[in-house]
Amino acid sequence: LTAQALLFLMTGAFAFAAQTVVVRGYYAMQNTLLPTALGSFAVLLSVPIYVIGMNFMGVSGIALAISISSILQVTFLYFIWNRKSGNTQSRKVYFFYGRMFILAAILGGILEPLKILIRFQLAENTFFNSLIICLIVGTLFLFLIMVIAKRFDIPEITDTINQIKAKLHQS
Repeated sequence: LTAQALLFLMTGAFAFAAQTVVVRGYYAMQNTLLPTALGSFAVLLSVPIYVIGMNFMGVSGIALAISISSILQVTFLYFIWNRKSGNTQSRKVYFFYGRMFILAAILGGILEPLKILIRFQLAENTFFNSLIICLIVGTLFLFLIMVIAKRFDIPEITDTINQIKAKLHQS
C-alpha cells in the first residue's frame, strides 16, 4: 500500500522541489504575500481533487491529488513570476520539465509493470523478495536513465554520470 502511494507521490516530486526555488524568486523580489495567497488559494481549489482521489483510489488517490495540486500550484506561481520578472528563458524551463515528464512517464510505464510481474513471479511477499525486486528494477532504472540521457542529450543527467565516472577513475 505504501509503495503504491509512493509511486503517485513521486509523480509530483519535481514540483515539490521546484516550488522551493520558485517561491524563493518571489522572496528575492521582497514579495512574500503573493506566493502565500496563491498557495492558500491553490490548496482550497485542490480540495475537490483530494475528495475525488480518495473516493476513486483510496490512499493512492490522495497521493496523486497531492502531486497534481503541487504541479498546478508551482506551474501557476512560475507563470506569474515569469510575467512579473520579464524572464525571457521561461520557455527553456517549460521545455525541460516537459521532457522530464515524458521521461518519467516512459520509465514508469516500463518499470511499474515489470515490478508487478516480478512480484507475481516470486509469489511470496518477503523482505528478501522485495530486496530482489528493488535490485532488478533499480538496476534497470539506472541503465535506462543513462541510455535515455545520452540519446536525448539531457545534460543534467549526463553531467552527473560523467562526474561519477571521473570519481571512480580517481579511486
